[in-house]
Amino acid sequence: MKQNQLEKIKNEQGFIAALDQSGGSTPNALELYVFQRILMQVKRKCLTSFMQ
Repeated sequence: MKQNQLEKIKNEQGFIAALDQSGGSTPNALELYVFQRILMQVKRKCLTSFMQ
């Protein structure tokens, strides 16, 4: 890893994903991640509309 990449990881906000290219579990992991994100958005919308 280059020094500037290391500094960026240590000091900046962001998201790091390590995906293999074997095709094994990556599609399932991505599908689960997307599902969880959608579920969180739905919950947030429900709570927001309930609170209004």
